[in-house]
Amino acid sequence: KRKIEFRLGRFCAIQAAAKASIKINEIPSNNDRSPAWPEKIVGSISHHKEFAVAVVALASNYTSLGIDVESLITESRMKTIEKMVLTKEDELLLEKFSQGELILIYTLIFSAKESLYKLIHPLAKVFFGFREASFLSINTKKKTFKLKLHSDQPALIQFNNEYIGDFEIINGKVMTLLTLA
Repeated sequence: KRKIEFRLGRFCAIQAAAKASIKINEIPSNNDRSPAWPEKIVGSISHHKEFAVAVVALASNYTSLGIDVESLITESRMKTIEKMVLTKEDELLLEKFSQGELILIYTLIFSAKESLYKLIHPLAKVFFGFREASFLSINTKKKTFKLKLHSDQPALIQFNNEYIGDFEIINGKVMTLLTLA
């Protein structure tokens, strides 16, 4: 099942590239299983169960792209996200939302931090955790968010910055996108 998701993600990336008049025949994997994009191409892939999504662009237009898709989390999973993902800043932001919005917001926070990882990892080549990024704002009407990376890791310090992203809700899934021009 995981192999099918993997292949579906690669297929989506090849199709996305074709729509942008970029020809890609295959997307091999790096040692860490991340996509090894052809020279002059940047992209990002995400898959979750039977759903896959990809973005691809010319490296002359973007330095990096990060996309993620997640099913809306369950209430029971909220506790796990609180322990593993949320920072104090994230918790303060949560107070601005109603109880009915929290499942969406928790899912959005998790997904956006995954997108941030996919945006930065190809450039820094190091792992960083969810708690090395914090949310500054979420606008559910405009479907945008702002978060910041605040890592002490030497390879990441140059990427400590604020990032603005977009999100969409499609068939009970949250999709987040970050771009680095």
